[in-house]
Amino acid sequence: MGQSVSIRKFKDRRRVTSHDKTVLKVKMQRDTVKRYQRKLENSLQHEKNLVLILLTKGKVECAKCLLRKQLVLMDHLRQTDHQLELLERTVGDLEWSTTQAKVFEGLRAGHLALKRANEVLSIRKVELILEETAQALEKQAEINKMISTLGTTRSEGSFNESLNQELDSLLETTRSRAGSSSEFIRNEPIFKKFSKTQNKTSGDVRISRKPGITIADN
Repeated sequence: MGQSVSIRKFKDRRRVTSHDKTVLKVKMQRDTVKRYQRKLENSLQHEKNLVLILLTKGKVECAKCLLRKQLVLMDHLRQTDHQLELLERTVGDLEWSTTQAKVFEGLRAGHLALKRANEVLSIRKVELILEETAQALEKQAEINKMISTLGTTRSEGSFNESLNQELDSLLETTRSRAGSSSEFIRNEPIFKKFSKTQNKTSGDVRISRKPGITIADN
């Protein structure tokens, strides 16, 4: 009798240890999301300056590529953090034995979501997109390929609307800076062309709407 009680206590201690480790893993993933969000925020102004240069050169599609990268990554990290928050609540559930499989699946999905976000954040030499070379096209293709693996909960129409609003704002900034300079006059037809076609989505990259983590919000 005493031996069976000891075995049960040992199993209970081992289960608590496993639970504590899982709680720690979820918290570490959330910390990673916060770190990636700070890294993204630090790069935003630099990339927006690149977008303004691209617009001045009339390279609207390249500008949209960089803006799309920013918006998709922000959505992806926000969504991942939300799902990890739900996962954290699930880990705290008293019925731990019945939620372990769901939590472990959520951790695997969270790891994958963070891995994909890190790949986008680690894209090197983004400035190559400014060049008038084959390397610029290759860099644009690389960025589009990377962000196509990220998930967003927004519809494609909603996402493209946000993208075009941001681009419109930067176009106005470019116009204001250019004033009546000859460079602005040369690029004016490009701005007009964009304003007529900005609502078309044929040139947009389709973004996966599959969430990185699937923990139901109770």
